[in-house]
Amino acid sequence: MVAIDICGRPFLNFNVKFRDKHIGEMEALLIEDFFYGFASELKCSLHIDCLRGRSDHHRAESIFKAFGRALKEAVVVRRRGVIPSTKGVL
Repeated sequence: MVAIDICGRPFLNFNVKFRDKHIGEMEALLIEDFFYGFASELKCSLHIDCLRGRSDHHRAESIFKAFGRALKEAVVVRRRGVIPSTKGVL
C-alpha cells in the first residue's frame, strides 16, 4: 500500500521488511534510500507498507507498482484543471 501527499513537507514512513540483504545484485536497503530521496526532493509525505509477499523480489516489485499508481493518482488534474487538495492549493 502506498499513499502520497504532495504537501511541501518531506516525510517517509517505510514499513517493509526484507528477509535478505540483497535482491539479486542490489542491496535491499537501497530501496528505502530511493524513496527517502524521492520524498525529500519532492517534499511529499510518502507512506509505504508491504503487507505480504512470497519473496523479497515480489515485495519490491509490488512496492514500485503501487508507488507508480499512487503517484499517477496524486498528480492527475480533475474538474476543470483543479488538482484535488484538502488545503485548496499545492
